[in-house]
Amino acid sequence: MMAYFIFFGSGILAAVFSRRFVIKENTKKIAVCMCLFVSVFLMLSFRHQSMGLDLFWKYETGYLGWFDKLSRISFGEIPQYLKLTNYDFGFVLLNKIIGLFSNDRQIFLSVCAFLSVIPYVFFVYKNSDSPFISFAIFIGLPSFLYFYGTLRQSIAMGFVVLALSDFFSGKNKKAFFWIVVSSFFHITSLVALLIYPIIKIKNNDLFWILSIFIIGTVYILREPLLQLLLPYIKGGGYEISKGSGEFWFFFLFLIYVFLVIFSKNFKHEKKYILGCKILWLSCFFMLFQGVTPVAARFAFYFTPALLVLIPIYLKTIHSNTTRSIVKFLLFVLLFSFGLYRIYLGGFDFALSYPYKWFFDNVKEVVF
Repeated sequence: MMAYFIFFGSGILAAVFSRRFVIKENTKKIAVCMCLFVSVFLMLSFRHQSMGLDLFWKYETGYLGWFDKLSRISFGEIPQYLKLTNYDFGFVLLNKIIGLFSNDRQIFLSVCAFLSVIPYVFFVYKNSDSPFISFAIFIGLPSFLYFYGTLRQSIAMGFVVLALSDFFSGKNKKAFFWIVVSSFFHITSLVALLIYPIIKIKNNDLFWILSIFIIGTVYILREPLLQLLLPYIKGGGYEISKGSGEFWFFFLFLIYVFLVIFSKNFKHEKKYILGCKILWLSCFFMLFQGVTPVAARFAFYFTPALLVLIPIYLKTIHSNTTRSIVKFLLFVLLFSFGLYRIYLGGFDFALSYPYKWFFDNVKEVVF
């Protein structure tokens, strides 16, 4: 639990420091980003090995068990273990490279944490008008739980975030490169290629109206649509379940609608327009989270757009005092919400229970 308070305190100190001392704006951003990065990195690196369901810390399978094996194999054995683990090539190779220097599991978690988090730091530094708020959003999003358990996808998400930054800068070829790199860690990241065609769609009122209409229509008709498609779906048996995915769909969609309503105020703000289009992709995939969990995995590749969109919108608050108060309240609310989600994850996807170590509560877990 102390790690989360350290993160919260670091954010507050960084914000106070950046306002208290007269330093260059760029230096402020660097100071805030590095302070928050170190906090998140340490929080993930030195967590107990039980904190992350896919780690399977007591067993020979899972990320930790396979690291014990993959770190000791020869490079020539990599193709053999690709079939055994069902991992992507980049992740197996990473295990082997880490093993050249250390077989310590905590070092393995630290490297994965670094590769996952540092792209977000770069993304926030380069694109956000308020790193303070962006990191609070980062903690508050459900995808943050992925950093505990789904190591492959969290690394892939990091590379996709680098691609998002390049799309914002108009460096499309470089963005494609990062997406290809991400696919070597998790093949699902290739869905990020959809960003290119959607950002090329002409920006006008018709597009924004249709974007909301399509999401609303598909949501209303998704059950009959699913019934029509069932005969053509391999395996069948799919149904729409209600759960946290439903909440996250409405959460993202309402934010999207709100940001679109004010898009006219930012029609010359390229990052805002592109960010809204990218967020639409997240809403669209989250529509189907109740059908298959893979839909949420797709959606989370696009949610980092919020790290840029919300700070841009906050610029419409002209009073510096009011804006500072709103930023502080947002930070507290988002951080608290993220911490609450991590608390709920005690026996869920991430097994990230910060108040009491998992092994103190459960003596044996049957996976």
